[in-house]
Amino acid sequence: MFALKQPVVRGIPRAGRSACARRLLIVLVQTAIFTFSALAAFLLRFEFTVPRSELDHLRIAILVWIAAKAVAFQYAGLNRGWWRFVSVHDLGRLALANTVASGLGFALIGLSTRGFPGPSMSSICCSASWELRGHA
Repeated sequence: MFALKQPVVRGIPRAGRSACARRLLIVLVQTAIFTFSALAAFLLRFEFTVPRSELDHLRIAILVWIAAKAVAFQYAGLNRGWWRFVSVHDLGRLALANTVASGLGFALIGLSTRGFPGPSMSSICCSASWELRGHA
């Protein structure tokens, strides 16, 4: 018989489990930040009271922004861990990924709502969202 040095739970060694849990935690934290920034952008746009008529646009925007940001951050390699040491190069990648994702989100929101109905989907909302995410 052989003995395992690390216990195996459901086929995943302990070291692999902690790496998966860490990665999942990073994704969940980033999703929460993306959601908060989209909500904050809408709240800023409507002076902290989102009208009922705009709640559908808010739901669409949150879903689109989460997807766009997740893809952009994955592609730019910005979701690989907590930032203990940050360089100017990292900040440049963050700004570029954030700008690309905000532009992509803005375009996808426009396509999903058949244009930009009313002031709710204005560039103010997307730029406020970019500003909030850039500092997150």
